[in-house]
Amino acid sequence: MSNFVAEKDPSDSICADIEGLAPQIPYYTKEYRDALQMCGKTVWFFGLAIDGRIVCGCLGEMTVGRLRKQLHIQSTPSDASEEFWSALGEFCRQERVTTLSLGTIGTCPEIPTISRVVSSDDRCEYWVDLQAPDIEMALRPQQRRVLRKARAQGLEIRVPPTSSGLATHNLLTQESLGRRRERGEGIPEFDESDVPQALIETGAARIYECVLEDEVLGSVIITVARKGAHGYSAGYSRSGMKVGAAVFLSVATFQSMRSEGKSIFNLGDAPQDSGLAVFKRGMGAEQHESRSKSFDTASPAVRFLVKGYSSLSRILSR
Repeated sequence: MSNFVAEKDPSDSICADIEGLAPQIPYYTKEYRDALQMCGKTVWFFGLAIDGRIVCGCLGEMTVGRLRKQLHIQSTPSDASEEFWSALGEFCRQERVTTLSLGTIGTCPEIPTISRVVSSDDRCEYWVDLQAPDIEMALRPQQRRVLRKARAQGLEIRVPPTSSGLATHNLLTQESLGRRRERGEGIPEFDESDVPQALIETGAARIYECVLEDEVLGSVIITVARKGAHGYSAGYSRSGMKVGAAVFLSVATFQSMRSEGKSIFNLGDAPQDSGLAVFKRGMGAEQHESRSKSFDTASPAVRFLVKGYSSLSRILSR
């Protein structure tokens, strides 16, 4: 018989337990916990245990506002049972959580309806098998040609200092998002928080640059676990795209992660019909289902207060 466990500020041993169950997920590590705590977030562990042994689990972050209390879980467990989901919903009611948001980065379980659905998004993630005999031969022919030309032009990979690297990364990421916006793609909001810096400083993530004669053409932030990596964010200049910086830097980071013994590189999600999805498939990645859902878990009384406060705020701001 299993029992549900919810622990605030989980210990190193609990993080080690859940990373041991899913060593390819970067969002179960103690380094990820440390990064969230560095940003002032409250971290929780949620899972199931049998005879004191963790058999299923994940980490979540709690954000508390004046009236709202939000719980976000980046990667819900692949083997989450009905018992887990039911207990998580009960936890939200007891702790007066107003919004529960769930993602499936690297895990891809079904997410049941826990409460009133606020938003739901079904996408696809793209996973590269780092244990394939030849990573480069898994690329599509066009990508292999781009890679050869990029190398011939002298592109190089480097690890920049965190502060300057993040400043450049942010500029390149906004430039990439702008190009996608021009193409009419639905794009995520630019991350202006201090989380990326905390991820790098705690060792939960790495930052890499693609350079040509000291000009930075591309930059990626990759979150890491013992057996896996996830493309957290990436950005490339227009000139970088013309010389194959995206292909070059992707392959270089694949090889770097493979040399560390990692088995899966999750390139992240993308709409199936987007240019980004075409690029990721061209890098030899396999397509996997990915989804996210947000639920309104507030009690009727709290929902009434939030609605009233929002209306009053709009009136006063006029």
